[in-house]
Amino acid sequence: MKKIKFKKNDRKLLWPNKHRIVPAYGTEIELYLWDLIVIFRGFLRQYLYYIIYENRPLSIKKVSIFIVERLDAIVRDLLHSQPDPLLDKSILHASDDLSTISDINEQSIHDTLNAIALVIKDLKTSETIRHELNETLNLLSEEIWKNEPRSFLIHALMGHLERNNEMLGYLKQLKLLLAQAVTDYKISWNKDSQ
Repeated sequence: MKKIKFKKNDRKLLWPNKHRIVPAYGTEIELYLWDLIVIFRGFLRQYLYYIIYENRPLSIKKVSIFIVERLDAIVRDLLHSQPDPLLDKSILHASDDLSTISDINEQSIHDTLNAIALVIKDLKTSETIRHELNETLNLLSEEIWKNEPRSFLIHALMGHLERNNEMLGYLKQLKLLLAQAVTDYKISWNKDSQ
């Protein structure tokens, strides 16, 4: 598989930061910005753990909706009760600057695609099938990083790869990571995505 190259300036992944939370909830939430980012990332990290490492049968769409609804409820409560925030810039180190777009998500997509490539390489199958799967993965990777990816093609390519049980965990992880980028990628994930 070709190395996947990232063009940071071509797109920004949907990852909570100052430039997404404030427009979504208003300037009155700025006081709690850092706490909201940490809460969101904690939710996401734990659900990813259950889906990927414990192979729990959770729907990515349902998890995404659940997290957003919980974040909405937390915002309403923060604005209503107005507690003192736990985090602010004075507490964070420079390396903890949670306001920037996280490279973690892009790196996670990159790592997941490369992990799928390794699974394909180690499959106990014919060279022809491995070549076909690598070509499918290359097409998937290229489509994911396009300025305007086509959701039907991403679904089709992932569906082809999903026929191999060895890749299912990584494909679930990839779907969840891509679901975070739905808004920016303008990908409309199928309501039945798992």
